[in-house]
Amino acid sequence: MNYRLATIEDLTEICNMIEAAKQLMSEQGIEQWDDVYPVYKDFEEDIKKETMYVALKDGQLAAIYVISEECDDEYLKCKWENKKPCIIHRFCVSPSFQNNGIGKTVLNHIEAQLTEAGYDSVRLDVFTQNPYALRLYEKNGYVKRGFVDWRKGRFLLIEKKLDKSADSIFLTEANENYTDELQKFKEEVLQADKDSDDQFAGCMGLRDCATAKEWIDICNLRKSAETCEKAGTKVPSTTYFAIRESDHGLVGVIDLRHHINHPVLESWGGHCGYSVRPSERGKGYGAEMLRLNVINAGKLGIEKMLVVCDEDNVASEKMILANGGQLENTIEVDGCRMKRFWINTVD
Repeated sequence: MNYRLATIEDLTEICNMIEAAKQLMSEQGIEQWDDVYPVYKDFEEDIKKETMYVALKDGQLAAIYVISEECDDEYLKCKWENKKPCIIHRFCVSPSFQNNGIGKTVLNHIEAQLTEAGYDSVRLDVFTQNPYALRLYEKNGYVKRGFVDWRKGRFLLIEKKLDKSADSIFLTEANENYTDELQKFKEEVLQADKDSDDQFAGCMGLRDCATAKEWIDICNLRKSAETCEKAGTKVPSTTYFAIRESDHGLVGVIDLRHHINHPVLESWGGHCGYSVRPSERGKGYGAEMLRLNVINAGKLGIEKMLVVCDEDNVASEKMILANGGQLENTIEVDGCRMKRFWINTVD
């Protein structure tokens, strides 16, 4: 994806995309945008103010968004929790690029862009009758602060704190000291990732366990080649909890397979999978979890670590690259394109 400020030359294409989006929303029963808003003059004004950006994929217009400190008076009445905000306006993904992760990719970029610019939080309003938008923001850790009734109906006022860096964390083998935290982690993932194919990555079996202790017992069985098959796996692995030092909160779970001598693992499973707690995403914990896991891999004698991510998962790819990942190739598994990276665990 490439991002840049929109120009007047983009205006016709932007308006055509918006009309297509309005048509699609209408067909879906989402009567959010119409001939009154947003229209040509809104986008023209955004471009003049240099607040509108375009997202391009393979040279094609994939999305637009506006970021500005300007907001409606109704925002001023809301009880926000974070300071120094920037507001997202008129965020739209082209219908031609929907349903393949573009919305999440662009939203992650916006948050990174605002963090780099020095903002502490991001705010916006979302139509309560738009389930797709509601799900996107919920999954990305946005929190409801209030609501407002406008011409088209009720809109939620939501925000997300932009953390510039992750607090210090450490990895500890799964253990019963964190059963309460693990249960909270599970409940958050069930809610935020209910439609995700990657729900509980690195936490196989957690969803089906009645208690956190039951799953921890399974993790203990998986650590040994002699007992791992009793826990449903062919290859032994160690499961780690990522714990924040400041409050001992569980921010994520990551596993480490002791080897990948298995058809699935050596192809696309790789040495590890991970999940970051939904409320802790966007804070840099994923990259730090992987860094610490690479160290653990080296201690096990694994000299090169295979880490795989979906081709469209920009956040995971950045995390892998930040830890020295070298792309070997891209493969297709059941219609999904996946990138295979190798990380050296020794200097």
